[in-house]
This record gives sequence, structure tokens and C-alpha cells, in this order.
Amino acid sequence: MDFLSPEQTRRDGERVGPKARRLAEALARGAPVPAFIVLRPVDGPRTPWGPDGRDRLAVALEQLNAPAYAVRSCAVEEDGVTSQAGRFLTRLAVPPGDVPRAVEAVWAEARARGAEPGFTVILQRQVAADRAGVAFTRHPLGHPHLLIEWVAGPGAPLVGGTSAPREISFLRAAPPADSPLPTDALRWLVEAESWFGHPQDIEWAVEDGSFCFLQSRPITPLSTRRAEGLRRIEADLPRGPFLFEKTELTEAAPRPTPVTWEILKRLHAADGPIARVYRRIGVAYRDTGCLVSVGGELYVDRDREWAGLFPALTPLPGPGVRWKTWRGLGQTIGNGFRLAIFSPGDLAAAVDALRDALKAAPARDLAGALGRLLDDYETVFDVNLRASRALASAEKKLGRPLTAIEWKCAELPGGPCAPPDRVEGNSLEIADVSPFRPAAWRPTTAVARVHPVARTAAAWARCREVARWVVVRDVDALRGALRAAASAREWPDTDLAFFGTLSGDVPEAVCRVRREAHRAGEGFRGPPRLAPEVDKGSGPGRGVSPGVAKGVLVGPDDGEGLSDPIYWLEDLSIERAPLLDRARGLLVDRGGTLSHLAILARERGVPVVVDPAARRRLRAGVRVRLDGGAGRAEEVVPEAP
Repeated sequence: MDFLSPEQTRRDGERVGPKARRLAEALARGAPVPAFIVLRPVDGPRTPWGPDGRDRLAVALEQLNAPAYAVRSCAVEEDGVTSQAGRFLTRLAVPPGDVPRAVEAVWAEARARGAEPGFTVILQRQVAADRAGVAFTRHPLGHPHLLIEWVAGPGAPLVGGTSAPREISFLRAAPPADSPLPTDALRWLVEAESWFGHPQDIEWAVEDGSFCFLQSRPITPLSTRRAEGLRRIEADLPRGPFLFEKTELTEAAPRPTPVTWEILKRLHAADGPIARVYRRIGVAYRDTGCLVSVGGELYVDRDREWAGLFPALTPLPGPGVRWKTWRGLGQTIGNGFRLAIFSPGDLAAAVDALRDALKAAPARDLAGALGRLLDDYETVFDVNLRASRALASAEKKLGRPLTAIEWKCAELPGGPCAPPDRVEGNSLEIADVSPFRPAAWRPTTAVARVHPVARTAAAWARCREVARWVVVRDVDALRGALRAAASAREWPDTDLAFFGTLSGDVPEAVCRVRREAHRAGEGFRGPPRLAPEVDKGSGPGRGVSPGVAKGVLVGPDDGEGLSDPIYWLEDLSIERAPLLDRARGLLVDRGGTLSHLAILARERGVPVVVDPAARRRLRAGVRVRLDGGAGRAEEVVPEAP
């Protein structure tokens, strides 16, 4: 058996597993890593020691001189491309006299589980933890925040998934006063990400008030592209309270190019189409610049949005809407009253206006195409406003969301509208040249039992789809005018015009640089909500592995023959890892986001929800829908035939 010091481990890193290499690197960088050595067992048939192995271990134990040890697995395949979290054995709080047997047990378990050649063992001083936990330098559910979970005493129940840990999330620029870590510990968490070139999953402990860096592994489900996107988002976030959210508008232009940004600003301007609609229904509106770019993505600043309509109120701080100031009280009360009594109105008139817009010949010149878009968007925004009102009224009266059958009952006055021909795109984004895909629908014949308000709301939703067609047609005309202008300037790639301005005063070289920067962020989408702390989700539970699944709710020993089992477990014990091979999802009474089983579930794309109250409303055998992002588990009610 070979015995490697931390210096030898760092120097000859290829001889050991990734876990030991990172531990040696962290120690060399000055991190407070408890003393350790790395053992390279002999690959013998029955024993890992080889000649003089036990004697040399006794010498090493005298040098470490610890009252107890952690004997950790360190496989070549462990904590690399995939975490293999909890796959191999670890023995904690091992007395010096029991270390040889613990090493043999870890080695034998690794052989039994098929560890690759080069398996090593880390022998580390056992920390007498006052509290211990795990820190993810980026939130595993896709937020730029740092997430920490912890328990009192040693951290084994946390990583083992058998505890209900405490949790806190925050942005690095604003660490909370009630952090479980000492004030200097955040530095080591942040620096570890830069040392290893990727967001890290770090196990830590606090011993007599001092921070201990126990081990580090990459957050495996988080791709390099996504990690870079989260860094861009964090760099654009302000200090202090804020609430940025994605809406239907932001989804229509998720990563706006410079020309799209200019269009969006004109739509929201004080003299733009949105303001004109509000004035027509008696609502005072002020352009507050509520659209913001965060990491290149479009978000709505909810505080500014509320300031434009209800200046006395704010969604900050905390959930819901709160009082902000006495200024603008009259506007707030007046707008609230007018919007409260606002009704959807005449659907037929809205459909006629959209039909007229679709029939109009598109403008070919740049000024005409822009003017047509701004004029038509007044009708489009009016339809969207009325459709939202119709849906909210229907759901309030019914006391529930509309069902699939109710959505299918929609019919427009005068029959379906004809979508435009030969257009590109599906959104407000000027650079969206995807093939146009109009939504088609066939009203169902089973409408006898559909409530009239549901029928009306669904028809307004169809009207909103027609409004989208109008926007796509107008944006396509503007796109053609921009291309024509670029062609007149003899640009070989006329699509570069989308990265200039509507006035066309940006040089081709600048547009090319802007496009390359824009493309660097393609393939990444930020979270739907950004705030100083991560949203806990809209459901009663807590999502610990994202994704949506439907299946039959069964116990851990049931589900034989089922194609879609969702297992109902008491905790996230790593012993349940084999269930991931056949589970559609997991519903759990207790366990943390950073436990080993939750890590494995995220690697495999299995949704997991922790909801101890689920046993009061669900029962085994029912069909459920599990949303691991929202933290929601609910029974699936069959639709009417």
C-alpha cells in the first residue's frame, strides 16, 4: 500500500481520484482542510495492504495524531463527470484502533461495486462538528444564488438524506447576517469555484467556531454553458431588494437583439400603443422603464412596473403587494378601481379589428413597417388585456382553472381567422426567422356541459392567438425592410441589421461584434424569477430535483410491473438509489436539496418533491402529477370524455 501526503497527491494527481486531488489543491491554496493522507491499496485478492502496509499505517496514524478519523472512498470515477454520490462506502468517527478494519471495509465495498483500477482511500482527521452542511456555489435548480443546507452536529444525516436540514440561499454580493458559516468562510466557497473551473458542491463543518473545508465536487447536472449564463446573470443583478420576472411578453422576446430592444421601448413609451390603450379605458400610465436586461435576457422589473400604474404600492419586500408611499395614492386608487370594473367587452369587435389588420397589405419601407407595427400593437395589447380579464373572471367564477375540454370549446365569431402566408418568425424578436407555426384548433362537439364563462374565456384565448399572428406579420414586414436597407448599404449578410438600430446608423463591423456576443448566450435560459433569495416554489412542498412527471403513487416496495411509478418515501436515504432506475419521480417526507440521493436524481432527470404534508391529501395508488421545480404534488383528475 502506498501512502501519499497532500503535497504528493497534488503533484502526482493522476495516481488518485478527483476527490483527493481537489482536497489537496484546496489545502495548497490555504483553505482550512483537516489533516489527511491518501492510501493506495494493493489490488490483491483478499487484502489491500501488501508488504508492511499495516506497519506503515500505524506510523501515519501517529503522525496525524487524531482522536478519530473519517475513512472516505476516493474512486477514479467518483466526483468527476458524474458524482457517483453515495455509491461507495465512507466510515466516519473511526477510532485509531479501528482504522485498519475501516480501510478494509471501504476497499472491499469498492471492489464489490466494481470500482475502476486506481481506487484510493482518504484518511482524514474527523472533525468534531458543532454544525455541518453542504454548500452549492450555484443553486442546483438553476439560480445564480449560493445555497447552503446544514444540521446540528455531524453532516452525515444531511448528505444521507435522513434529516430535514435548515436552508438558506443568497447572492454572493449580499450574504445574510444569519448565515450558518463564519464570516470568512464565504471566501473559500467562492474561490473553490474559480480553482476548479466549475460550480462546486462543498461539504463543510464548523468546529469550535472555525470553518473546515471537508471535500468538494463539481455540480454535475450543471453544464458549463449554464454555469457561464448564471455568472452573467449575477453580474447584472443590483444590490438591495429587487424582483425581476419573466412574463408572456418576455417569452415573446427572451433574448432581445438591439433592434428588438428598440421596438420594445417604443411599445412601452409614454406615447406608445400600450399607453394609448390604458388611456382609452381611463387608466393613468407612466413609462417607468420596467423592461430590463439581465445576463442578456429580458425580464420585467416588477417594482418599476407597479410604479407605472400603482405608484403607492410595491411587490417589495416579501411576497404579495405592500404599501410603499403616500405619493401617487390618487392614481393608485383610481387605476385600481378602473381595472376592477374593466370587462372584456365585445369579442366580435375585437375579432373584426384583428381580421382587418391581417387583411391589410404589409408596408415595405422601414418607416411604414414600424408605424404599422406600433399601430397594430394597440389592438393586440387591447386584446391581450381583455383576454386576461376574461380568463381571470372565468376562473374566479368557476373556482378552478379551465379544463382541457373547456379550452377546446372555443369558437370565434364569424369562424376561424386565416393566418398570414409566407412569413418568418413566431414572436416579437426581429432575429427570429424560424418557420411560422400558427396554432390550429378544432372546437369540440362535446360542449353541452361547458359553462358559458369558460366558453367565453377560451374564445378570448383564441383571439389572443390571432393577435399573435398580427404581430408576427408586422415584425416580418419590418424584418424585410431592415434587410432591404442593409442590402442597399451593400452588406453581404443583411441579417446583421438586426444588431444595429432602426435608423441604421451602426457600422457593419459593430453589428458583427454584437451578434457574436449575442450568440455566446444562446442555449441558456435563466430562471423565471430573480430576487435576493430563491423562490421556494408555488406548491405546498419543496422541489429538490426539477422536472414534471405523471405516474402512479406507490410505496418503495411496490410498483412491480408499473411503467410509470412515482415512489413515496419517508426520506432521501441513499439506500433508495436503485429506485431511480425505474422511477418517474419521488415524493418524500423529508430530506434536503443537497443530499446524495437528490444529487443523483438531478443527474438522471428524475423530479423530486419533499412534502411532509402530502400524506394528509394523497393516498397510495392514485395517479399524481409531480412538479419538482414548483414543489407541487397533486392528484390527476381524469378529464370528462
